[in-house]
Amino acid sequence: MSYDFFLAHAGPDSSVAERLYEQLSAETRVFLDSRSLLPGDDWSLELPRAQRLSRVTVVLVSAGVDTAFYQREEIAAAIQLAREVGTGHRVVPVYLEPPSDNVPYGLRLKHGLVVSERCSLSEVADRLLDLHRRLAAGPHIAPAPSAVSAPPPARSRAELVGDLFHRDPVVSVSAAARLSGTGPMVVADVIAHFARVAGRSEIGTVVAFAVRTLLSRFPEQSAPLMVERVLDAHRAWHVAAPLTQCFSARHRSFGAGTLARHLHDWEPDVVRLSIESLGYMADETWAHSIVDLLEPSDDYRFGKFASYAVAACARMLVFQETSHQFMESWSLPVAFSDVERLLSAVSETSRGRGIVHDSLRPVLAKCQPRHADYLITSWLVSDDETRRALAAWSLGQMRLHRSLPRLTDLVRDPDESETVVSEAAYALANIAGADAVTVLNELLSAVGDDDRRAGTVRAALVRCVQDAPDDDRFARCVAGLLARPPQEVCFVYRAIGVRRDDRFADELHRGLNSTEWQVRGQCALALARVEGAGAQIVLRRAYAQAGAAQERALSALALLSLDQEPPGDPELRQLRTDLASDSPQYLRLVTDDILQTLSASRHPRAAAIAQAWTDVYAEGVDY
Repeated sequence: MSYDFFLAHAGPDSSVAERLYEQLSAETRVFLDSRSLLPGDDWSLELPRAQRLSRVTVVLVSAGVDTAFYQREEIAAAIQLAREVGTGHRVVPVYLEPPSDNVPYGLRLKHGLVVSERCSLSEVADRLLDLHRRLAAGPHIAPAPSAVSAPPPARSRAELVGDLFHRDPVVSVSAAARLSGTGPMVVADVIAHFARVAGRSEIGTVVAFAVRTLLSRFPEQSAPLMVERVLDAHRAWHVAAPLTQCFSARHRSFGAGTLARHLHDWEPDVVRLSIESLGYMADETWAHSIVDLLEPSDDYRFGKFASYAVAACARMLVFQETSHQFMESWSLPVAFSDVERLLSAVSETSRGRGIVHDSLRPVLAKCQPRHADYLITSWLVSDDETRRALAAWSLGQMRLHRSLPRLTDLVRDPDESETVVSEAAYALANIAGADAVTVLNELLSAVGDDDRRAGTVRAALVRCVQDAPDDDRFARCVAGLLARPPQEVCFVYRAIGVRRDDRFADELHRGLNSTEWQVRGQCALALARVEGAGAQIVLRRAYAQAGAAQERALSALALLSLDQEPPGDPELRQLRTDLASDSPQYLRLVTDDILQTLSASRHPRAAAIAQAWTDVYAEGVDY
């Protein structure tokens, strides 16, 4: 028997699941363990089978999910089903309380429903039933001709190796998966092709991700060939430098020892890339050796190695693996101490602060909640300005809600440096939520005549204004921000669309004629959300007149959200080209919109595009 909905819930939420079952089952086939299992059924067999036979997994998310073993298994299974080409499986999170920073893996980028005073459980059920009707009706967009024609001819291994270096992950990530099935013999071809491509063009985020994904499947075969290229850095830097980012922890056993022996090589280029490679391998065994390389009194060595050493030790901190909690209790402070020693050494030089920020920001963006306590209790209260700023940045990237009070204190401190205030304000905005909006609004009122600090707070507020606690406060925020537009005012228009607030429809129409392409793109997507099908003519004109890749991509997404093809692009090839041009550098607010719109679209190409970009966007930073 197949099902329309599979309800995944924690034990304490059983009563809510029962009520939702009652409201859905009158019209659809619903699987709920307490209603659908028969006496004697084996849970470990029947639950996965029912989920595989369901069109939609509805995940009830509450504080109880952390300790709900079966539900977490069901969430992981749902995400995997949704990623498998051809299943058409959907995952819809239903938040029984405001979403926190501890949303289960895979759900953050899924467009969900929130049970609140504004949206009752009955209204959630109505939205789910509407989704069922739309899915049952089938796509409104006719499949592209190639979708129903014979499959393309099989590509040779050489062609797939070429595809691996395509900037579009629909092509390159798919090639990595197919090449993985050809065995380790492909490794030499890939690295040789890498050397040829690196000599002609830049190896970007997408290509590096695809190549690393493939080479990590064959670490024993790929590590020696990659190390050989690194040790030739003084003769072929253009090949060795981008190749270091293709190392992973799986290469550690097959290449770290050789690289470590070259930390004192007479060629500084070899030393620099050996340090960087050990960082990507996250081999903390060699952290002390890297720290000892830096002697602040030796200007030559310091200038050559400082930024590489700081970033490498930070990567070891962020990606170190510990299998037991008691090991982590001492290994984390040790790893932090290595980074702190380097920070202290670097801060003694006049050029130190720039090195630290440039090297550490993208690395510390990957810190995890297990690092948060140390950052909050040590770095955020440190006497060192650099540590406070980096801690605020990292906590913001984690979207750690419990850090809001500490970050608020930093922004409110009149004696705090502008660098730290700016990092803390943007961190508050990235954590978002009604509390962050309230705090930033209060700060904006309190700064008085301090135009510089007011500008910082306003620039942060635009990124989270959509989370204002009620419609009246949202309207006041929007009116105030549009009256004195800050940098990135485009996100104010995005917020109007996210809240579907038709009071500002005229502002959106005016925004389509803005001289800023960021504003025009955000207004197009917002109009689709606010006016729906009534905006089709305007949006088609906006798409045709788009002057930048991001603007055209957002206009295309606006049309897709209305079940309309972008004019002249039935197979979304132009959209894929626009995304491949520079979307890995987009802010998280933009990439979230891209993934959510594509995932919800009925276009036969959209789901594959969303799936290909999901992991690539996760490689970047949030803001």
